[in-house]
Amino acid sequence: MTAPEGLSEAARVHFAALKESVAQLGLDSATFTGTLALAAMRLEEIDQCDLLITEHGRIIETTTEAGSLLLRANPAVAMRDSAMRHLQSLLAEFGLTPTSAARIGAKKPASTPKGFGGL
Repeated sequence: MTAPEGLSEAARVHFAALKESVAQLGLDSATFTGTLALAAMRLEEIDQCDLLITEHGRIIETTTEAGSLLLRANPAVAMRDSAMRHLQSLLAEFGLTPTSAARIGAKKPASTPKGFGGL
């Protein structure tokens, strides 16, 4: 599975990390490239929103036409929330959330014997 054309460099990094995660579950099929790319773009969007929120804060001060101070939510907070909800549903499609992993019975990593059990 290769990252589709048009993904930014940051989204490609996210795509590679997601690809590795789904490969561990045995789901690294070219069939899922589009959905994985969408999740990578959402991760990039969340990163961008985080930067804006860090720079400007969760609350923005503006001035009304009358000249009084108005406090309002930074639009990046709502945008990040929307991207996070969509990302969560995309990750659930692959069994990459705790609830979805339990629901689909995702493979657990092989445990290493403890103590003298490996002899």
